[in-house]
Amino acid sequence: EKELRQEYEEKGFIENYYGRPVLSDANIVNYWIQSSAVDYCCLSFLKFIKENKDIKLHSVIHDAILFSVPDEKVGYYLTLKKLACPKSNISIPIKINVNGKDN
Repeated sequence: EKELRQEYEEKGFIENYYGRPVLSDANIVNYWIQSSAVDYCCLSFLKFIKENKDIKLHSVIHDAILFSVPDEKVGYYLTLKKLACPKSNISIPIKINVNGKDN
């Protein structure tokens, strides 16, 4: 918190992990974490979609994406266990649901 407050005092904003500016110092640590998490998800989802050309994206909802694939590809997607961000190389476990049901 001390480092973030110092950065805000010097620049009038802070930068999240990915370099995007955060313009408020209210709840500064929480804003840094949340904005970094959002950027992580966006970059990870974009990489995932670009690498998997058979995906038809329907929606992005905070930390989830809704997509469809041809029936014969469902098995492949159920084997996936993690997504990684290309910038940070941080990976997180994922859960894929088919038709809204856990697998």
